[in-house]
Amino acid sequence: MSDADLSADLARYQALVAAYEAIDERIDAFLASRGISLDKMSDADKLHYREMCRERDDVHNEMRALEQMLFGDDAG
Repeated sequence: MSDADLSADLARYQALVAAYEAIDERIDAFLASRGISLDKMSDADKLHYREMCRERDDVHNEMRALEQMLFGDDAG
């Protein structure tokens, strides 16, 4: 892997971490704004919450795959 490739992969990883943290903050803010537990949310709110969680999970999976590519067995 060239230095340019490594730099691009590290920049991609940093972008993924930032995206993950932003989504996580949105989820926290959403839950705080509702002030209720999941089992008392409306169906629409539950759907929105699940969509945000799915988005966060997708970003997390991308992060893990990139870590595996960059660091091999030492990742995680």
